[in-house]
This record gives sequence, structure tokens and C-alpha cells, in this order.
Amino acid sequence: MAALAEPKQLRLPHDTLVLQPMHGHLDLDPMLLVAGVRCTIGTAEHCTARLTHAALVEDEHCVIEVVGRKTMLTSWAHEATWLNDRLVSEPRELISGDRVAVGPFDFRLRFASNAELVAAKLIEPEPNKS
Repeated sequence: MAALAEPKQLRLPHDTLVLQPMHGHLDLDPMLLVAGVRCTIGTAEHCTARLTHAALVEDEHCVIEVVGRKTMLTSWAHEATWLNDRLVSEPRELISGDRVAVGPFDFRLRFASNAELVAAKLIEPEPNKS
């Protein structure tokens, strides 16, 4: 039986992006960006990426979420969310290699590794070849 094609509106596991802290809060773990999970960034305790001691960062600063096959960044702050050195004033699509700056903190978007996808149970581990 032939495998069914993945519906175009869903993100494939190998398209999964990771939000990787680069500057500022290096104590944060990389975050897989998957459908159904909102990654909120800010200083509030309930934020997925909580930035402490953060001048220029709002309680709820911005959100990243997967919508269909797109990963979108929406800023709730007035002037301190940047995508690739451009101020974010409306929702923007993210791709691997993008840099997001939230106040003084930098994040990089990259594709998830196979190990990260297996750990998140998005794919099955490859069988050992003997």
C-alpha cells in the first residue's frame, strides 16, 4: 500500500523549527515550535521563554506559533521585537536562519535535529543497522 501524502496545511516533522537562545539568556533550553503550542516570550512567570532582568521586555512581549505550515511571530510590544534587524509591527513568518531579537536578547531559528524530533516523539528512531 502506498503511503498517503501529507496534507499541505500541516507542517512535516522535518520542517520543525527550534528557537535557539543565542545572546542573553543562554540558560534557556532550545524550544521546539510545534502546532498547538504557543511559545510566549516575556518576563511574566507563565511565559514559555521567561526573560528575567530584562529591560525593554514586556510581561507578554511576543508569541511564536505554528499556523498550518507556517511559523508566525506576533509582537505585542511597541518597539522592541526585531526580525533580522527589522522592527516587527505585524505578524511575520519565520524560517530557519532567522534571528529574532526581544529587547537585548537574541534567538536564532533552526531546523530541529533528528535527535530532537525523536525525543519529542515526532518521528520514530531509525533502526540500528548491523
